[in-house]
Amino acid sequence: MPYIHTGWLCLIIIICIWAHIINSFVFFRRNLERLEKHLHGVSFISKNRDFYGESFFGKEMRQIFVILVIVMPGIFKKQEIINRATIDNVPTPLRNSVIAIFTSMNFIALGLGSLYYFRL
Repeated sequence: MPYIHTGWLCLIIIICIWAHIINSFVFFRRNLERLEKHLHGVSFISKNRDFYGESFFGKEMRQIFVILVIVMPGIFKKQEIINRATIDNVPTPLRNSVIAIFTSMNFIALGLGSLYYFRL
C-alpha cells in the first residue's frame, strides 16, 4: 500500500469535519422545531426548550438532546423512560438523517483516533 503523507490525511479529516459541521448546522436549523414537535411525548425535551431558549448555545444543547433521544433513548432511564412509539412518531427521513449525523460524528472521531494512534 502506498504511503500517504500525514498532512494529506489531516486535510481529508478537516474537510470531513467542516462538511459535518455545515450539514448538521443547516439540518438542525431547518428541522429542530419539527423534531421537537414529533417528540412531544418526552417531557424533558420541552423542559430543555424552556430552559435553554432560542440562543445559539440553547439550540445546540437542544440539538444534542434530540440526537441522544433518537439514537440512544435508554440512557435517560433515570429522568424518564422513553417509549419506542414516541421515537417512531418521528418521520423516517428525519430519524435517518439524525442517525446519519451521529454516525458521521463517530466516524470522524474514529478517523482522528486512528490518525493519532497509527501516525505517531
